[in-house]
Amino acid sequence: QHIQQRKNTHKKMAFRLKENSLTHGAEAYLQKHRIMELLEDLCTAVCFERPEAIEDFLVKQLEKRKAKGPLCGIYSESDIENTFALFDLKQNGYISKTQCIEAIKTLANSEFQFVEAEKVKIPDKVDLFNFSKLCDQILGSQTHHQ
Repeated sequence: QHIQQRKNTHKKMAFRLKENSLTHGAEAYLQKHRIMELLEDLCTAVCFERPEAIEDFLVKQLEKRKAKGPLCGIYSESDIENTFALFDLKQNGYISKTQCIEAIKTLANSEFQFVEAEKVKIPDKVDLFNFSKLCDQILGSQTHHQ
């Protein structure tokens, strides 16, 4: 009986090791191919657009992402203008570099875009025109027009 218990224990340990290596391999695969970011982007787009035909919408989003990569914007010009206005509370016609980064982050719909907002070179003062250009550069083409 003791020998049988040891065999069962060894089988359980071997299964756990195999399960851990499979789990680790799966995690590494997901990270390497940015699958979680992709799914997060798709969920964000679905929530933003609220399409009737979700499957068709997702297929189009995947095709767009395949063509353009992770830079697929879903915000309209008015969304960009409104975000700029929220950060330009004194209505100076410009926002600071720090405000610009934070404003872009509020529009970012993926980790990739969030990180890009930190990396791109931004002047000390940013007007609406340049903010829009930066959004296009970091967030991708504006694909949702109202």
